[in-house]
Amino acid sequence: MLPAMRRIPADVLLLICVVSWGLNFTVTKYAQQHGFAPLGYAAPRLVMASVLVTTIAYWRERSLRVDGPDLRRLMLVGGVVVFGNQLSFAFSFHFASAAVVALLFGTMPIVAVLISAALGLEQIRALKWAAAAVSFAGVAMVAVGAGGGTHSNVAGI
Repeated sequence: MLPAMRRIPADVLLLICVVSWGLNFTVTKYAQQHGFAPLGYAAPRLVMASVLVTTIAYWRERSLRVDGPDLRRLMLVGGVVVFGNQLSFAFSFHFASAAVVALLFGTMPIVAVLISAALGLEQIRALKWAAAAVSFAGVAMVAVGAGGGTHSNVAGI
């Protein structure tokens, strides 16, 4: 039996998540404005993230064993969804400002609910529809109220 792991407080993990996500947009845009091409930035970023997550998983679980059906699903999701997401993320900064990308990224929970509903995984009740409307209205108000404009094109969005 594995020894009991010391738990990291949830607030600490959330703080790390928020800070790293917040810096992510600015650092990515800065890197691309100072010599990194989108693919040249995305590739090492994806490799470093993979090594970090694998290290954490091994440290916590003491194994990287994955059964056959789960391994195939993991390969599909990792190879298509994560890879595609990272490419899209990297190229979005080539065509849009960090502020626009960050603003759109903030709508991801609502987009996830809508996709889940479209796939039949979740039913959206009135409160979730209201939350989606408020979220998108907030994004629209910020985008419209931006004094200097968004400095973006559709490809970045």
